[in-house]
Amino acid sequence: LEVAGYEGLWGSILCFTVFLPLAYLLPGGDQGRLEDSYDSMLMLYHSGRIVLCEFLNCMSVLSYNWFGLVVTQDFTAMHRVIIEASRSLLVWVSDLVIFYVITNGDFGEAWNWSS
Repeated sequence: LEVAGYEGLWGSILCFTVFLPLAYLLPGGDQGRLEDSYDSMLMLYHSGRIVLCEFLNCMSVLSYNWFGLVVTQDFTAMHRVIIEASRSLLVWVSDLVIFYVITNGDFGEAWNWSS
C-alpha cells in the first residue's frame, strides 16, 4: 500500500506542477486554453453535485486499486491481470447496455465494425 500511496503522491505533484500549468498555457478550445484550471476550480466551488461526483470518482478509483492490491497479495499477479483485462470488457458491455437498453440510443455507443 505504501508504494501505491507514493505513486499517487508523485502523480499529483507532477500533475499540479507540470501538466496543468502547461495545459493552461497551450492554446485550445476551453476559453482559448487547452485546460482552464481556474474555471474548473470555480465550477467545483459553486456546484455541490460536481464535488459529489468527484468524491465518488476518487472513492471508486481508491477501492479499485485497493482491491487490486488485495487480489495480488492473496492470489497472484496473473489473477490481477485477468481482472484488468475484464475491466475493459465490462466497460464496453455496459456502454452497449446503456445505448440499446437503458437510453434507446441517446447515450452510449452503438455496436459497429470498430467496436
